Amino acid sequence: MKRADESYLPKRMPKGRSRKWPTLVIEVGYSESHQKLVGDVSWWLSQSKGDVLTVLTVDINQRRKEITVEKWSSTQAGRGTSIYRTVLSQEAGQNDIHATNEAPLSIDFNHLFLRDTEGPYERIIEFDLSDLEYLSKQIWKLEFEEWTEDDYF
Repeated sequence: MKRADESYLPKRMPKGRSRKWPTLVIEVGYSESHQKLVGDVSWWLSQSKGDVLTVLTVDINQRRKEITVEKWSSTQAGRGTSIYRTVLSQEAGQNDIHATNEAPLSIDFNHLFLRDTEGPYERIIEFDLSDLEYLSKQIWKLEFEEWTEDDYF
């Protein structure tokens, strides 16, 4: 069985739904190629026969400050199609982060929890540009800078 870098499955499952497959899978590419990530996406979406509803990929460039975040969903043929993509980058010596897509990354509540919302706090989960920039800065800090003991707490 293939293991995701991270995956999520609701605690309460609808009747008849197997716990074998998560609803959301996150795959991070650091040492593997983009093609390998795309292959992983295809595997999750096709092998689960529709039980994996969303795959997120985070492709980290080892040589420069560039991260590609994509959200994938299954097509009718069981293949993955990218439905959200942004590339976050930062030029050497600059503070500003450039994003190719400033729209928020969203995860449908019912795709994650397999049920409709029940109140005002249950809604689409969104990661706006500031969330993605924060994630990028944390990754780049690990990748390109030395951490002090204070950074871990």
